Amino acid sequence: MKSLHDVLEQLSRANYQNASHPRFSQEIDASYSKGYVKGFTWVDEMCNYYFDLQKGLIGELKSHLEMKFEDTQALPESKYKEGLQESLKNALASL
Repeated sequence: MKSLHDVLEQLSRANYQNASHPRFSQEIDASYSKGYVKGFTWVDEMCNYYFDLQKGLIGELKSHLEMKFEDTQALPESKYKEGLQESLKNALASL
């Protein structure tokens, strides 16, 4: 299964490549071309919206992981605490 980022990248690239044909073809009706370009614009705006939404979700996830790490500070010193903190540090580093 493709990630959201991969799907959006593919859609955005295909959308951009397909947008030029009706705009520059002299055989296409002007009204059709205007509608086609409007559709291209909508898809582009939606891709940008979901790219931004995805960035926000990653930031939110990072914030939650940081809060969980802070919560572990109150635990007594133990191998369990070390393991828990190490796994959270690794998760944060991968973001």
